[in-house]
Formats: sequence, structure tokens, C-alpha cells
Amino acid sequence: MSFSDGAPSHFKNHSNMINLIHHKNDFDIEASWTFCASGHGKGPSDGIGATTKSSDNRSTLMSGTTFSSAEDFFNFTKKTNEEAAKSKDTNEPPINACYLNSTTIHDITKTLLSDRFKQLNGKKYSFCIVCRKLFFLGRIKDIRQVHQFDSKDQFTICCRKTSNSLIVEEFTLRTNTTDEQNKSLQQIKTIKDISIDHIVILKHGDKQHLAKVIDIRESQKEVITQCYEPSLSLSSYIRCFNKVNNNTNIPCKTIIASFIHPPVFGRRDQLLMSKEQFIDIQKFCT
Repeated sequence: MSFSDGAPSHFKNHSNMINLIHHKNDFDIEASWTFCASGHGKGPSDGIGATTKSSDNRSTLMSGTTFSSAEDFFNFTKKTNEEAAKSKDTNEPPINACYLNSTTIHDITKTLLSDRFKQLNGKKYSFCIVCRKLFFLGRIKDIRQVHQFDSKDQFTICCRKTSNSLIVEEFTLRTNTTDEQNKSLQQIKTIKDISIDHIVILKHGDKQHLAKVIDIRESQKEVITQCYEPSLSLSSYIRCFNKVNNNTNIPCKTIIASFIHPPVFGRRDQLLMSKEQFIDIQKFCT
């Protein structure tokens, strides 16, 4: 099954993605979601809705048909399309109309969707993007720039810029139920705990800095890093860190921690650290 839609709101985007992940379990049908015509927010579903409303509007003007409820509108739409099918000697109406009353919607929301959508508040769950050996916790980054979503399994969703893009980013729904799972840092004990391209925290003098690992020289117990400025200040939260052009050779023992889920890379290779990561650094380094 494939869904098609225009460009919805940020919250609706993420709630759609969570439902898509669960679609196989909910209906035992594989599904994907394509957001198309993002420039004006229209998709095939808008055309079907416009056709239905136009037909019902003509009937109202020409024959005096009146609708006093959503159910009346549904019954008329269903009847009109069934008659259209009979006139063409087919059992398949041009539009299949379905009706869900408010009680059903309320019950489904209460018993199923409410707990599922709590995932969006970041307290129970978070999306983790796996791309270029980097891990980011939070909502799907730049979700409005992505137009093709395919559920890989009940925990993972694959995202592409367009339906035929070759570059795929995988987002995994991670459950954060313990303090250990919530941590974004891990302690560096030996040089084997350090990996190239990882973002680390190193100590130089009485200051701490964020740095990217460029190379590792095990025989010399030395690491080549590219630092970010300003230095980490545990007294105030700093969001943006700018890369220093020069690489620096430092002893392995000066690296005290590595990010399991590193700060997000912004424009011009800036690092954007979240408040949660800053709090983790405070707990780790004090």
C-alpha cells in the first residue's frame, strides 16, 4: 500500500511516520508514504476530495439535496459512486467512501494513538538517524525536505529526498527507558574506544573542548583532532561551536569522553549541541 499526500505540518509529519512504522502490525499490510507536490501542498487525495465535494454541491444546487450531518454526506457520496459503477457495468465504484463516527475515532485515539503520539514529546522515544557513522537523537532532521518514506521494520523508517533517490537515510525509533539509554556520552578508557570521525571531549589545561577525531596513531598513543571553539563552559549553555582550521596532535589520555549520539552538524560544519547533551556533559565532567 502506498499513501500520497501534500506537505503537512511538522507534528503531523512525525505522527504519520510513527503510524507508518506500525502499519504492518496494525493492518498486516506493507506501506510507504510519498509526499508530493510540496510547493503547493496538494496531492491525489485533494483531487478525490474536490471531485466528491463538487458532485455533492451540484446535486444540492440542482435537486435541492440537503445534508444535515457528516453521515448524510457519506451516504450520498457512497450512493452516487455505486450508481456510477452500475452505469458502467462494473462492481468497482470510481471512489470508495468510508465513514468513521466520532465515537470510533475517540476510542482509537484513547486506546492506541495517544500513547503512540507521546513518542513525539521526546520523553519516551526519539528518532535516531544512522548516516555516515553519525547518530542524532531527536525528531527526523529536515523532515519537510524529505518526500519518500518506507517502513523497514517496526522500529526503522527509510527516508529519501524523492521516490527514486539513491541516497537513503535510516531513522530508528529508540526506546529511552533507563538512565543508561538516555546517556549521550561514553567514557574513553583506552585508545581502542576512539574512532575516526567521532566527536569527543578533550581536556587541555583547565578547559574542555569539543573535537573531531581526524586520525589515530596507536603506536604513539596519539590522536589527531580538529577542535571546535569556544571551549566548553559548564556554567553556561552554548549551542553553536565553530571548527578551528588547524589539526592538533594530542595524547590519547587527554580525551575524556566520546559522544554516542553527537551534536548535530549545521551550516559550515558547525556543531549544534542540545540542552540534553549539555546536561549530560555537566553530569559527566563534575
